[in-house]
Amino acid sequence: MGYSKVIGITLYSVAVLQSAAIGNFIETPAIGSVRYGGKHRCNAIGVASDVAIVPAGCIRQSDPIQSYSALLPSTPDRSTTIHPVIDSQRRCQVKRFLPHPSHHFLSNNIGLIQVGCGNRGVSGEPNFAVRDVTGHERLTLVGLAPASSRRQLVTPVHVQDCAVCLEEYGAFDCMRQLCLQLVGKYRSKLNNLDGLAGAGVLALDGSIVGLLSYGFANSSLVAERVKFYELFVREMVSSLREL
Repeated sequence: MGYSKVIGITLYSVAVLQSAAIGNFIETPAIGSVRYGGKHRCNAIGVASDVAIVPAGCIRQSDPIQSYSALLPSTPDRSTTIHPVIDSQRRCQVKRFLPHPSHHFLSNNIGLIQVGCGNRGVSGEPNFAVRDVTGHERLTLVGLAPASSRRQLVTPVHVQDCAVCLEEYGAFDCMRQLCLQLVGKYRSKLNNLDGLAGAGVLALDGSIVGLLSYGFANSSLVAERVKFYELFVREMVSSLREL
């Protein structure tokens, strides 16, 4: 999952689900596409109408030309699907980027971007839920399919013991990261992870569980555990919206 200079970002629209866990409506987060030279580089998770979580290594503070547009919504489920997405051509400027203060390479690989849509503006309060996992749950990975900017991947993933990723990746951190395994029919077809970083790891109720950080074909995937970073995310969302 290599990164290079970013010049564009595209975000999908959102779907709304009923969450029994919190007793009210929450938004299934928009999953976006960060682009370089018109090509998909990584994903992003929308947490407000104008703010998204991204892998910190995928964005550069100084990039002057970044944009935003809406695509099809995603709904977490237990099946594996790969289908086209439709670009609505709504484009906005990436105004600000806030990386985690302890980000270094693949450590604390998380940050936030704020986008603005010119005269159209942005609206809506943050309305997202974050939760942790404690066992070997099945979750849903949602993002643009690797090496493609026009196909959306929705596939189940299984939470593994952290010992698996500790053996595969020496820098793995059990407190702040999730060790995931692809399941379903897409697992046997995976041979290229380029562009899959930043995909959302979601619960069935739309809660955000993880932000995909890195991994290798035929090996485990590593996601940043968003619950670990929840205070950082919510404080940064609030600070961005006050500017």
